[in-house]
Amino acid sequence: MQLYNEWLHQFVLLRDMLLPFSNWTEVRIPLRTRGDAVGLRKFEPARSAFLADFFTRLLSHAAIVRFAHSLFADAGEIAERPSDFYGFQTDQGAVLPCAIGGSNSTQAPKELLSWHAARIVDSPAETTAVFQYAWTDYFAAPRSQIDDSAVAPPPDGDARLSVERIGECAVILWLVLEAGTVAYSIDLGQCLRGQRYAYQPTSRQGIAPLQVVEHDIGGVLSQHGLLTAKNGIHLLPTKDNAIVQLALLGKIYPENTILGDAAPWAAVLSAGKAYGAKFVVGAPL
Repeated sequence: MQLYNEWLHQFVLLRDMLLPFSNWTEVRIPLRTRGDAVGLRKFEPARSAFLADFFTRLLSHAAIVRFAHSLFADAGEIAERPSDFYGFQTDQGAVLPCAIGGSNSTQAPKELLSWHAARIVDSPAETTAVFQYAWTDYFAAPRSQIDDSAVAPPPDGDARLSVERIGECAVILWLVLEAGTVAYSIDLGQCLRGQRYAYQPTSRQGIAPLQVVEHDIGGVLSQHGLLTAKNGIHLLPTKDNAIVQLALLGKIYPENTILGDAAPWAAVLSAGKAYGAKFVVGAPL
């Protein structure tokens, strides 16, 4: 009976450990020894803390990432890790929000993570490298009023990641879009933050817009800081380019952004806040 109960408990631990992942069947969990813990019991402290957050408060994305990180890091790494990060890399692969690697980045689940059998940065063996935001507190990030007269070359489809080290095992990832001889660099963490905070079109009816300002994509990406506006509806057509959509979500202050691709205008206008400026990323019908 004791063996049977332990077997069931190990399965419960395995189930809970894989909760943060959308592609949970692909996750490679290291089974390194932690003290006297047997099997998966070494993960019990992290699981208990995660479930306490889950049942007693609104679960944040940071809490989900920290729980996923605890599956791969030892006690020393967990104690020294930064307070807020959005992904990490282990010896076997990388963990990032679902918006990375999917066929439709803007429609991906906002809270879950994806496992990728790839290495993005060089890091010491048996340690995890964490991916941090360029602006941990985005309220303090520099802002600019969007300028509808700004014109610059549009991205030509080529994109890559650039790594900026800010510590031995902490990096900032920059999404770099090529536009001929020009390159636009946007913090990948801010892109993913913008994707989480963006609104989806609703089914409620609205009024067709009387005045919409359409902006040049290259001009938007070339402006300084996070972009805001005092009022109006600001359209950023991306022609179904998921990478450009993600980059724009990293340039707009994440307050009233609508993912409008292939949605009716009435549904787009009904989504989000009913006051202030509204940014529509994509091309509504």
